[in-house]
Amino acid sequence: MNKDRQPVVLLAPDKFKGSLDAFDVCDALAGGLLDVLPGAHVIRRPLADGGEGSLKVLSRPGMQMISITVYDPLMRPIQAVYGMDDTRAFVEMSAAAGLCLLAPEERNPLQTTTFGVGQMIADALHRGARDIYIMAGGSATNDAGMGMAAALGYRFTDSGARELPPIGASLNKVHAIVPPEVKPWEKGRFFILADVRNPLYGPRGAAFEYAAQKGADKAAMQILDAGLRHWAAVVKDQLQTDVSTLSGGGAAGGLGAGAVAFLKASIVSGARMIAALLGVEPLVARTDWLVSGEGRVDRQTLEGKVVSEVARLARLHHKPLALVCGQLELDADTCRDVLDARLCLSLVNGQVSRERALKQARALLVEKGRILGQHIIRAR
Repeated sequence: MNKDRQPVVLLAPDKFKGSLDAFDVCDALAGGLLDVLPGAHVIRRPLADGGEGSLKVLSRPGMQMISITVYDPLMRPIQAVYGMDDTRAFVEMSAAAGLCLLAPEERNPLQTTTFGVGQMIADALHRGARDIYIMAGGSATNDAGMGMAAALGYRFTDSGARELPPIGASLNKVHAIVPPEVKPWEKGRFFILADVRNPLYGPRGAAFEYAAQKGADKAAMQILDAGLRHWAAVVKDQLQTDVSTLSGGGAAGGLGAGAVAFLKASIVSGARMIAALLGVEPLVARTDWLVSGEGRVDRQTLEGKVVSEVARLARLHHKPLALVCGQLELDADTCRDVLDARLCLSLVNGQVSRERALKQARALLVEKGRILGQHIIRAR
C-alpha cells in the first residue's frame, strides 16, 4: 500500500449475538478506526450466514418487505415479514419457526413445526417469486421440513391412512407421503442458506447436535433421530431422493433435507451466498484491509461462518485480514495458519469478563477500532 495514500478498509462482520447486530458492529469499529485514521475510506458491509438478522443484512432500497399472517412453531397466528425484490424472495425461517418466538418452557422440538415457513413460501410464489432464498438459522423445529411441505399441500399419513400433524413427533410414524396435484413451486428455484454442514441424522445430525438447545432431553433426541432415519427411508422409497448423507441436510432441524426432497432445493453456504448477493468480492479486490468478526470465534467458525468466508476472500485476493470478536476460542496458530489473520482482537480477555463484554460491547468495539487503526498505521 502506498504510504501517501489513505487506506481503504472493508468492515464485513457478522452480528455479535446477544449484544449488537452487524450494522452496529460496523459503526462502532468505524468510529474507533476513524479516530486514529481520519482520512481512511471505510466501507461498511454487514454480513450474515443465514441465521437471524440475515434479512436485514440483505435488505436494500427497492426491496419490498411483505408482512403476512402465518402460524408460529406451535401453530399460533403471528405476523411474519419476508423480503421481495422483483422475482426474488428472501425468507428468514426464524420469522415463522424461530426459537426466538417461544418462551423457554414452550420449547419442545417434538411438538414444533415449520408450517409458517411454508406459508411464507406459498405467499411469495403467489406474488410471482421465482428464486426463493430460505435462510435456515435459528429454528425451534426438528420436523425435517414436513410443516413447510404441509403448508404447500403435501400430506403425511400413518399406516392406517390417518393424516399426521407435521411435527417432530410424527417423523417415525410417516407411512405415506402424498404430494398435492398442483405444484406451484415447480416454477421456482429454491436455495437453503445454511451455516452448518451436518447430515440429517446420526451423532452429528440434527437431533443430537442441535435439538437440546431447542428444548429436547436425551430421550427426545433419541426419538427425533430415529424419526429422521425413518423419514429419510420413506422419502428415498417414495420420492426417489436420498437425503441420508446430504451435507447440510441437518440444517434447521432437517429443513435442509426436507427442502431438497419436497422442493428440489439446493443447499448452499449461507455466508458465501449472502456475500455474493451483496457484491463483497469486488469490494475485497479494491480494499487494503479486511476486517471481520462475530460474537464467538471458535471451531464452528471454520465451517462456513461469515469469518471463514471473509478469510477465504482475503486469501484469494492476497489482502491482510484482521479479526475482532466477542470471545476468541481459537489459539493463535489456528488464527494465523487457518484463517490467515494478521491481527485477532477479543473483547473478552484477562481484564474484561464475558458479562462486561455483552453489556459494553459498543464502547469496547470502538476501542478495538482504535487498536486496529494503530496496527494499520504500523503496517504501512
